[in-house]
Amino acid sequence: MVTPVQRRNAMMTLVNRGLSKRAATQVLGGSRAVACYPLKQPVKDAELSNRIIEVSQRFPRFGYRRIAAWTHLGEKRIWRLWSLMGLSLPKRRPRRRRCGSDIRLPNAMLPNVVWSYDFVHDRTAEGCGLKQLGVLNEYTRACLAIEVARSIRSQDVMLT
Repeated sequence: MVTPVQRRNAMMTLVNRGLSKRAATQVLGGSRAVACYPLKQPVKDAELSNRIIEVSQRFPRFGYRRIAAWTHLGEKRIWRLWSLMGLSLPKRRPRRRRCGSDIRLPNAMLPNVVWSYDFVHDRTAEGCGLKQLGVLNEYTRACLAIEVARSIRSQDVMLT
């Protein structure tokens, strides 16, 4: 039993079981002043707890330090109430990383300005592989050329 509140609770438990206040404080090794002292802090803490809960609901990413600066009160007092109320910050979600390169090409504004090409792989009935190279106009989405062969080399792509 470390804090006076815990001592007071333990003493009240013993008093409820039939011991006198004097005997309960003697068993616990404390003073009767702790038992008889009227608490003043809970009244002040009730208003502050409501303000902390209101701010933490409005701004969920605010920690106790930012709330202390925002309310112009001491960090230790805010931390004590923060931990008593069991508040904590929500887990940070990781940033989404983009896949691939970061180069952003503008969309085609006119026909024959931006072309794209793509390979399509297929098999014949006998099981031989076929490659198809398709060249598209990005603006009109028209297919400009299709090259079909069993193997297409880089020189063939540049010539198409």
